[in-house]
Amino acid sequence: MQRFLKALCETGHRLLLSGLRRVVPVLQKCTDMVNRGQTSRGKDTGKVP
Repeated sequence: MQRFLKALCETGHRLLLSGLRRVVPVLQKCTDMVNRGQTSRGKDTGKVP
């Protein structure tokens, strides 16, 4: 039973990490677009937070 739970936790963790890897770039794109809209000058385009 414990082994099963451990395997479940590990796969869940892996899925969570891969999901985050997919979501993070999208969030960065959204924040970039919002920042660009606020400044509207585009001086911060080359910078990565």
